[in-house]
Amino acid sequence: MNNLLKYITSITLLLLFSLGLSAQGTSKTTKNDVYVGEPLLSREGRTLIIEYDLELGQNVTSCEVELLISINGGSTFAPISSKDKLKGDIGRMTTSGLKKITYDIDAIKEQLAGKKIAFKVQVKNKKKIQDNKGKFFVVGTASTFGMYGLRTGYVKKFGGYFAYNDTFSADFFNQGIVTGGVIMRATPWLYPYAGTGFGRFYGHTGHSDYFYHLFPFEAGAMFKLGPVALSAAVEPILVLGEGVACTFEFGVGFCF
Repeated sequence: MNNLLKYITSITLLLLFSLGLSAQGTSKTTKNDVYVGEPLLSREGRTLIIEYDLELGQNVTSCEVELLISINGGSTFAPISSKDKLKGDIGRMTTSGLKKITYDIDAIKEQLAGKKIAFKVQVKNKKKIQDNKGKFFVVGTASTFGMYGLRTGYVKKFGGYFAYNDTFSADFFNQGIVTGGVIMRATPWLYPYAGTGFGRFYGHTGHSDYFYHLFPFEAGAMFKLGPVALSAAVEPILVLGEGVACTFEFGVGFCF
């Protein structure tokens, strides 16, 4: 019986120890957060030492750390004005771990005498890892030229696209415009693009047939809002032998 109790006790302690290790290994942050522990205060002569724990999330590359002081026990805080008196892990931080700030209070010790001093570490201006994965996109388009089409492509930092536009009208035949070009990711939500192509426009009036060769040039931008892609572009079209026609194109689709 005693051996059984000893066995159960040993297993219980082992499980509790394992759970304790698991809890210690668990991150206090999400991917996009920064964790700051409560500051610990000590003193060496005229110098205050403020230690704090900093943990950057997986997607956070750096953040700015600012030290705030309260002279009313923590009711209100204000940034420390004498920045030259602060040294150590303050300003732009790029790593996690235990941090230390030293604060030389010799010049202001009389002002702090009798006050209820408290400190707080504040984090601001987080910098995150940009999503550099390539994106496929498919956008349905319509233009003021009375044409409808589809634009599709792939972009990482730079990429390319192809598009086809047509009137899809029974009054014309063998028609359409094909374009292609380059697209870039300027920001996580802004994708400017530009390109050119070739087209033709055949039809008939009464008993006569006619056709035009078309040379389009386009410049626009795609806007990524989550998985939704919106686009807008201006497209001057050189109609060979006739001049230039200008059309505006708008689109909506998906980016994934």
